[in-house]
Amino acid sequence: MNQDELYMKIALEEAKIALDEDNLPIGAALIIGDRLIDKSRNQNRTNKCWSDHAENSLIINNSKFIKKAIKEEGLEVSLYTTMEPCLMCLGTIALHRISNLIYACPDPISGAARINLNSIGAIYQSNFPNIKQGYFTKESYELFIDFLSRHQNCIEMLKRYKSFREDILKNSV
Repeated sequence: MNQDELYMKIALEEAKIALDEDNLPIGAALIIGDRLIDKSRNQNRTNKCWSDHAENSLIINNSKFIKKAIKEEGLEVSLYTTMEPCLMCLGTIALHRISNLIYACPDPISGAARINLNSIGAIYQSNFPNIKQGYFTKESYELFIDFLSRHQNCIEMLKRYKSFREDILKNSV
């Protein structure tokens, strides 16, 4: 098992815990250098806070470590997440100068990783991370579908995500 696979597996375990807690099943892992620093999961339903996304919370809770690693130690910081980040999380990633973003599952409805860089401000452009799709696409997608299936108010969104299934899974690792 390579490092990308290992760290994404940690994020996937967090996503499973989020699902068990009736939150959107998205997990994330923060790596500085080659060390796992912390992990997190969506808790927006548990905490009744719309911005309590796995990526956002993880970065904010570790902001001092990230800043020190980049500015004082010259280390790369990587974030692994089971779902392509939304615009809010991507902004937090850029502002914290995260070097690498690796996500498992594309999000054709609210994902922002494929944003046109010419449409965002210079500070975001200059700090935009290297982005790649990683391991466990199918598993992450299935957790998300499982969550949507459990909630009557998510039926329309469930249909939309299911309609994108083939496109989402075509590059799965």
